[in-house]
Formats: sequence, C-alpha cells, structure tokens
Amino acid sequence: MEATESPIHLLPTSTTSRKHWRKLLVLLSLVIQAFVVLRHFDQYHLFGDSFDVDHYTAVRRNALASDNSSDSNKAIITTTTNENDDHGIQMDLMVPAYRKDKRLVQFAADVGKAIADYNKQQQKQQQATSIQTFRVLVTRFSDSEKANSHKLQRLIAAHTDLPKENIVMVHAPDGTSFSRAKALNLLHQAACHLETCMVSRVDVDMLVRAEFFQHSVETIILKQYPSDDPKYEPSWDTDQADPKSKSYPPAYFPIVWSEYNPFSVQLVEEAYHQLGKSKPSKYSQHRGHWRYYGTGMYVLAGPDAKTLKFNTSYQGWGEEDSDFYRRTKRTRRIVRQLESGLVHVWHGKKCRMGADVKTKEQMIMCEASKAKQDGSKLALKLQKILWSSVKQSRERLVKLAVAEEQEEAKVPKTTTKKKKKKKAKNGAKTTKKKKKKQAKPPAKKNNQARRA
Repeated sequence: MEATESPIHLLPTSTTSRKHWRKLLVLLSLVIQAFVVLRHFDQYHLFGDSFDVDHYTAVRRNALASDNSSDSNKAIITTTTNENDDHGIQMDLMVPAYRKDKRLVQFAADVGKAIADYNKQQQKQQQATSIQTFRVLVTRFSDSEKANSHKLQRLIAAHTDLPKENIVMVHAPDGTSFSRAKALNLLHQAACHLETCMVSRVDVDMLVRAEFFQHSVETIILKQYPSDDPKYEPSWDTDQADPKSKSYPPAYFPIVWSEYNPFSVQLVEEAYHQLGKSKPSKYSQHRGHWRYYGTGMYVLAGPDAKTLKFNTSYQGWGEEDSDFYRRTKRTRRIVRQLESGLVHVWHGKKCRMGADVKTKEQMIMCEASKAKQDGSKLALKLQKILWSSVKQSRERLVKLAVAEEQEEAKVPKTTTKKKKKKKAKNGAKTTKKKKKKQAKPPAKKNNQARRA
C-alpha cells in the first residue's frame, strides 16, 4: 500500500508562504464576521413584504412596449377636478416624492394589495358606505422626473391595478426646488375637493393596509370617533384645542406603527430562543413602537384640502408637519387613534447638515428620530455586546498579523548571514579539493617508473 501524505506536510514550509497564508486567514475571518452581521439584513426587504422580481420585470416590459402607443402624448397632469361628478366616495392618496421612483414602484405594489384586500372585505360585509374610487397622486420636480412621468404612471397603474387616468403626476413649475411643504401644497391643489372625497397624505416609506381605508371612512365620512383617551394626544403638544372643536369637521391624524431595525429584532429573537422563550408578539416593544409624537400622516375631507395649506418657509427635514397639525387643530376636530393599517417600514436615515437638515433644531429632531428607530433597550444592549466582541476579535487578529509581520521581517537578516557563512565554507572546501587533484598526477608517474 502506498503511504498517504500527511496533511501537515501539505502546508507551506517557507516563511514567505506562511506569511501570506496568515494574511489570508486574517482576511477570511474578518469577511466571515462581516457576513454573520450582514446576513440578518439579507433576510429582510427594507421596504415591506417580499417583492416579485419576475412580476416587476413583466410589468415594466409591458409598460415600455406601450410607451409608443397613441395615447402616450396625452396630458397626465391633473390640477383640477370635475365638481359635478357623482362617483361615490373617492380616496386620493397623496405621495410627496422626490427622486424615489424605484421605491414608488414597491409602494404601488403594497397599495395595490391593500386595495384588493379592502374590496374583498367590502364584498363580504356588503357595507353601503365604502370607497368606490382610488387615486394616487405623485409629485414631479426635476426635469428627469418629468420626462419619466409616462413610464412611472404606467408602472404604478399596473401594480395598483387602477386605471391609468387615476394615477396623477403633479408637475411642479419649472425651476422650483423641492420641499415637502411645496409638494404637499401642490398635491392639495390637485386633489379632489368634493364632500364625498377623502384626501390622505402617505409617505413613500409607509406600508398601507386595508384597515386604514375602513378607519378613514369611519372617521371622515361617517364621523364615528373613538372614545376620548388622553393617550391619543401627543404629550409634547402645548396648544389647547378650541372647546367648540367637537362641532368642527374631523381631521384624522393616525398614530402609526414604526418598525425597528430588522437586525435588532433578529438579535432579540435569537436571545429569546436561547432562553427558551417564544418570539415577541406582532406589536411587541422589541419589534417597534407607536409614534405618538408623529403627526405627518393625515386624512382630510375634500373641501379641507382646498383651504388648509402648508407653510412653505420650512426647508429641509421636519417641522412643517408639526406646524400644519397645530394650525389644523384650531379649526378642526382632531381624531387620533392607533392605526394598524399604516406601518412605517424601517430604512436608513441620514441627518446631514445642509443636505437633509437646514437648522440645528432640525438636526436635533432628526437625530432623535433616528435613535428611536434602532431598536428596543434590550436590542441596543445586544448590539453593543456584539459589536464589542467583533471589535475585540478584529483587534486581536490585527495584533497577531502585525506581530507575524515583525517576526518575518527579522528572519531574512539572520538567514542571509548564515547563507553567506555557508557559501564561504563551501568555497574554501572546493578550492582545497582542486589543489589536491592538481597535486596527484606526479605521484602516479613516480609509481609507474618504480614498476618499470
């Protein structure tokens, strides 16, 4: 039997190859640690439920194919509404978007699912008062956005399963810089102003569900209000409502559910699993929190969208929605309740001075909102433990690599000296052997002479 070679002998024996192998092992360990951390993010789609890529490509292919159709040059900017139309209850979803076309497609898919679920529920319950018409209104500011309006309109219509004329692209005047206050004023102007219409502001990072539509009908159309509960009013709001506000038209400012970072939720779930506990519930404090402080999302009656406007002096992130809420509270009955039909999906948040925020107050508000999205107290503690362990292991690996490099740097000097000594000895030996060979021939001649 042939002897199998030991795996130990398969490893590199020279010092330089060992050095390279150690570097590769250090890099491999760092890559593995990064993969262990980032693999949690790969299990979640940052915006809502899983997205069907095949369906998206098919819809986009059909939209591009119909781009040269006969009606492609028709106007798609609707800023007025036929006040004499009797189309039942209508709901306009206003989306103040800027350079978020990819996210708008995912948002449209979620809205389409919510509308389909709502229609199924209404057919089962057979309610007389229900939404008959849905529209989606989207702002377009830059020239590239305006040029791409037709394609986006077809994509949104395909994903929501709504008629193309119900997808309204609201173009801002040329040269207008984007701000949410300006975008919302344009949307208010383009929305339906009939008494049978509801106008809702929904951000592109919100996940809309069917129950939100039903709650809006109950609040704005049927005027069915929840019981007076102090927890429904945000604690930071110092403005007191008018005592006569109960006779005012309603304005619905829902308290939305805000999801935490999926990575922090995964850490808590793993910790619970290690302790033998079941996973946190759907609305657990470890999965997210209710935004009692938030007043950005709202639903108004159609006529109110024509009269209530935003203050365009606010630039950058935040404050314009708080100002709008306070001014609306003076003339409308504010309804606030926990809304499971609106979910703020977690996404990375930037608070760059000059680009995202304009003032110090906005920076403070932005950083506070960013900190609230990271996770629960337990999740933040687990994150600290994880990152500290990763940092310590990384520092150890770096120290080992540096120590190995220092040792390898010293080894070649000693080896070269030894090699020089060996070469000198070998050279002396060879010269001696040559001299001996040259002295031997005369000795052979003398031997021959003696024999003769």
